Amino acid sequence: TDMISKTMDAVKQLNEDNGKMITGWKSINKMLNGGFRKGEQWVISALQHNYKSGFTQSLFVQLATLNVPVMKDANKKPLIILFSFEDDMHIVTEFIYRYIYFNETGELPDLTKVTGKEVGEYITKKLSVTGYHVKILRINPSEWSYKQMFNKVLEYEACGYEIHAVLI
Repeated sequence: TDMISKTMDAVKQLNEDNGKMITGWKSINKMLNGGFRKGEQWVISALQHNYKSGFTQSLFVQLATLNVPVMKDANKKPLIILFSFEDDMHIVTEFIYRYIYFNETGELPDLTKVTGKEVGEYITKKLSVTGYHVKILRINPSEWSYKQMFNKVLEYEACGYEIHAVLI
């Protein structure tokens, strides 16, 4: 009985709002019973050229901007990580900038009228609005194994981060 009680207490905590991270898509939140649960693993699978990278990058922005960090350890900093094994950083940066800008203004940005520094500051400001720190890493899959990726996550934890989501 004690084991069942402890298990159900853990289930209850996971299902409370602070154990979930919402997306910007109501139907996905509904399908996930309120959002992605922290600590769970999800796989977005589809054939190539079916928007997996765009979907993942969109989720990255949404998780950082629509959720206020609820910390297990108040002495740590909340972190969301995006690993890109396919798209180079300029493609990821452009996508995230366009995505945020368009959702804010309803218009596509004119990339000829902004500097790299302005784009960097804009993205950083928008992605940290709720208190999250974000890290975007471009990884060459020919040079990294899953162990190196896990070690990078452990490195961030050792640097004082509490990781709330890792998107790959």
